[in-house]
Amino acid sequence: MRRRRDQNGECPQLARPRVREKLTRSGSARLEVWELIALLLGNGITGRPVTELATDLLQRHGGLDGLARASCEILESQRGVGAVGAARLVAAFELARRLSSSFDPRPRVRSPDDVAREVADLVHARREQMVGLYLNAHSRLLARETIAVGSLNVARAVPRDVFEPAIRLLAASIVLAHNHPSGVPEPSEDDLRFTQVIGQTAVLIGVPLLDHVIVSRAGVVSLRARGVAWDGQPEPGRLAEPTAGAYGPSPEAAREGPAGPRLVQAGILPSCCTN
Repeated sequence: MRRRRDQNGECPQLARPRVREKLTRSGSARLEVWELIALLLGNGITGRPVTELATDLLQRHGGLDGLARASCEILESQRGVGAVGAARLVAAFELARRLSSSFDPRPRVRSPDDVAREVADLVHARREQMVGLYLNAHSRLLARETIAVGSLNVARAVPRDVFEPAIRLLAASIVLAHNHPSGVPEPSEDDLRFTQVIGQTAVLIGVPLLDHVIVSRAGVVSLRARGVAWDGQPEPGRLAEPTAGAYGPSPEAAREGPAGPRLVQAGILPSCCTN
């Protein structure tokens, strides 16, 4: 029985075996992107070999990055892909994302202890400094940015200074931290007001403020762990995998309710932060 060929003389049933043979002979690293996509798709259709389907998919979506972002529904709707091919592609790209995340060398920031580790140098600073820790969607540290450097007891900052790096870095969330050179980590009224203002701004920009941590020689204070709440504060359990010390409500906040004690709405931009 003779095999059916398309107008280019290509036999759809043979296209995938040839790519598979190349994989076996030369290794996956030697395959082109369209060849790897062809292996995932499995089979072509009458008149269109699987290699042509793979090339067309890459062109339609602007390359591998665009194809990796396509939903299962969009892929399935394209002629020749089908439900099985779409599911294989989506599953393969998801595995690649998870593998990449598991090998990410950037540290995770999921608790006040993690924050304290990243800003440990501030404990011995002679001047008050405020820094921002900018995180991706997996709580990995994209960058640490110095927002303000002040005097012995004050570091002035405004929301613009906090959120400019967030927008530039495409951050998914922010943690603020500053030191108290006096050695007393208790938050001042300015600290609390500034946190509320940043929380309000975070709602507008869409980059949530996860915490504001104060460090000193005497210890570390997390405003979130203290039960201080602000507009747009993410709900517990939405930040990262449940771990000991992961961001979430303190026992005191849990007893008081899901929102915790709320700060008085601040209509000014206070200087931050006086200890």
